[in-house]
Amino acid sequence: MNRTRCAVICDIKKSRRLEEWRSVIHTLRGRLKETNKKFRSDIMLDFRITAGDEFQGVLRSPKNAYDLYLYLKTGLPVKLYCGLGVGEIESSESVAEARGDAFYRARESLELCKRKRRSIMIKSWKSDHDDILNVLFHFIEAFEDSWTNRQREIVNYCRFHPELTYEEIGRHFSVTKQSISQTLKSAGWHALREGEELIRKLLSEYVKL
Repeated sequence: MNRTRCAVICDIKKSRRLEEWRSVIHTLRGRLKETNKKFRSDIMLDFRITAGDEFQGVLRSPKNAYDLYLYLKTGLPVKLYCGLGVGEIESSESVAEARGDAFYRARESLELCKRKRRSIMIKSWKSDHDDILNVLFHFIEAFEDSWTNRQREIVNYCRFHPELTYEEIGRHFSVTKQSISQTLKSAGWHALREGEELIRKLLSEYVKL
C-alpha cells in the first residue's frame, strides 16, 4: 500500500450555536462539489459530508493539502477544524467506508486541533516533520487572526490569483495599486507567502521520506 495518502477530516466550529444551519449546509455541499472538481487530479476519494457538521475526503498525497484547505475555508461562512493524516488507506469506493493509518492520524489531528484551539494540524509517521508544519500552521493562523476583514479579503484574493499584478488586483477592488500594496504590507503578506511556500515544500517531501 502507498503510505503517503492524505486523509482530511474537517469539523465546523461551534456548529450547535449556528443559526441558519440549512443555509450553511447548502453552502458546504456546493463548496465540496467545487472542491472535488477543482482538485480532481489530487483527490482519491471525493469530499463529502459524513456526519452532521463533519466532512472528509482523501488525497493521493499531501502535496496540495494546504491549498485545498485554503480553498475550503475561504469559501465557507463558518470556521473549521481540519485534521490531516498521512499514511495508508485501505481501498474503498467511498470515503465513508474507508479506513487505514491516514484516517486514524487525521482523527487524532482533528481532536488535537480542538484541544489546542488550532484550525489545522497534521500527523504522519514522521513526527519531527509534522512538528515543523504544525508550528508553521500556528504562525499563519496567528497572522490571519490579526487581519481586518478588508485585509483578509485582499490577501485571500492574492492567494488564489498569484499571477496578477497589484494594478490588476487594484482594478478588481476598485482601488489603486498603492492601496493594495499598503494593505498587503500591513497584513504581512510577504512573510505569509514565504511561510506558505515552505508549507507546500514540506508537504511535498512526505513522498520522499
